[in-house]
Amino acid sequence: MIMKSSNVIVLCLIITIPLLNGCSEENYLISRGNRENRDGNYESAIKIYDMALEINPRNADIYYNRGVAWFKMGKLDNAIVDYTKALEINKELIEAYINRGFIWNSKGNYDFALSDYTKALQLNPNNSLKGRIYFNRASTLFGKGDYESAIDNYTEGIKIDTSNSEAYYFRAEAWYEKSNLDNAISDYTKAIEFNSKYAQAVFNRANTWHEKRDFASAIKDYEKAIELDPQNALVYNNYSALLSSCTDGKFRDGTKALKLALKAIELRPGEVVFLGTLAAAYAESGNFKEAVQTGERAITLLKKDNNENLMNNLVSQLESYKVGKPWREDVKRKDWMREYKIKEPQKGGKSGK
Repeated sequence: MIMKSSNVIVLCLIITIPLLNGCSEENYLISRGNRENRDGNYESAIKIYDMALEINPRNADIYYNRGVAWFKMGKLDNAIVDYTKALEINKELIEAYINRGFIWNSKGNYDFALSDYTKALQLNPNNSLKGRIYFNRASTLFGKGDYESAIDNYTEGIKIDTSNSEAYYFRAEAWYEKSNLDNAISDYTKAIEFNSKYAQAVFNRANTWHEKRDFASAIKDYEKAIELDPQNALVYNNYSALLSSCTDGKFRDGTKALKLALKAIELRPGEVVFLGTLAAAYAESGNFKEAVQTGERAITLLKKDNNENLMNNLVSQLESYKVGKPWREDVKRKDWMREYKIKEPQKGGKSGK
């Protein structure tokens, strides 16, 4: 079985810290605070902004900049409070809507995030800023599971920034979620054209080729993904799954599948899914004793996780190995795979990317 990487949404946090000119104590404090903020001295910046707000508690820029510092410190609730205060004073502060939307999205409050991004767009920002807002709003819609609207927003953003490889990549992810594999491959390809070292795009295109049963193209991309990201255990696992369990015999290669599966386990020791793939590789190699033992180990480890769907899959594989039959499987991502998290390596083991 193959696992597709979790869909990690990358949003652009816009940090605009305007420098103020003038000789007043307020402007002097703001300039000092901004300098500390830019230099990463966030606690110091916050203290200076506090002093500036004592002089002028109606300055939206100070609240905004302090919100940036809070965010950088990981104090998201404090940042929301300051962005909100800045917007109460200046309802046209686009960056505050964008940054607050980013935080709402990261907290899973998608409706609040969409509201902020929509307000930012209504303020008619310049194209550079507008493109980022569309991309962020698309990411939020993706998080909500509204893939059609996400695609529409990525498309609007791409009209503004036609060479944004991330936008093509994430639009491909949305196409994949809608089971439109051809469009997904097209967008992964675009992402790779603009960033030839985009390992994740190459890997996910390999998975999509695999699901389309274009095994030759999948193998080519798995090889390239390993070249670009040799510490990604999931690439080795999925490539091994193709070579050991492919329904088309001319693409099966038990020897290489076993080598790949062992590498995945080396990078992620004890990972249940990888052990299942290793068992399939042993079976394809004709070593059914090891296939059974490895499959039984995977099932024993899985009992702690209470994952019924994966358990049923592993039990079916084990029954096949016990009667001397290798495993064959048409690849299609199952619902449980969306929630399953690959385990971090054991302490002292090698780490993957």
